Amino acid sequence: MTTPPPARRPEHSPVQLTRPGVILCEGRDDELFLQQLVRRLGLGETLQVIKTNGKDNLRRDLALLRAAPQWSEVRGLLITRDADEDHRAASQSLLNTIAACGLKVSASLHVPSDVSSDSIWLGTYVFPGESRSGTLEDLCLEIAPNSSVLKCADRYMECLRSIVSGEGRRSSCPAQPRKARLLAYLSALPGVPNSIGRAAEQNAWDLEHPALRELRELLLELGSVCTYQLGEH
Repeated sequence: MTTPPPARRPEHSPVQLTRPGVILCEGRDDELFLQQLVRRLGLGETLQVIKTNGKDNLRRDLALLRAAPQWSEVRGLLITRDADEDHRAASQSLLNTIAACGLKVSASLHVPSDVSSDSIWLGTYVFPGESRSGTLEDLCLEIAPNSSVLKCADRYMECLRSIVSGEGRRSSCPAQPRKARLLAYLSALPGVPNSIGRAAEQNAWDLEHPALRELRELLLELGSVCTYQLGEH
């Protein structure tokens, strides 16, 4: 007898907020990765990670979030997404959506956005960080601890490109090189699932890596803001 898949939250159902700090992310891999990092930082009781229905539906998801009965208890909100091919455009897209919802990014981690009836800290983070183009996959490959396995994955990718080039084909191979490189790396790790999120649960990524410093500091500051404001009540 097969195990049924986990129930999915309907797109328009109410959001259950259980922590004073909320992190919105794009997909399941992002959700599991961020949950693992939050736990590593000791912020599991302060920050809640919520998967949205994709960056194209962020405005609707923000509306659902603010309609939740527990929204008045939220003290901080971090919205994340991938930069993809253009970090500046991705960042601006986030800011435009936030502004369209009547919110604005806080000028300082310690100063709430204070817009309309909301008085929370609000920030953004675009993967892979440091104003670079790319995705969460790029960040994970950067923090992959087994460099020898990664070199093998790179040789595999180079082999694929040389075969395609030798055959005179113009199409890129593989079609999603970032994801292919990541999966090639994960496939060589014994007992590690073939996904970023599940691999994070198996401690496949170096969460102390310098490339994560910006994100770690952001989460620690968000946790501090939420804890401080809770202490005021």
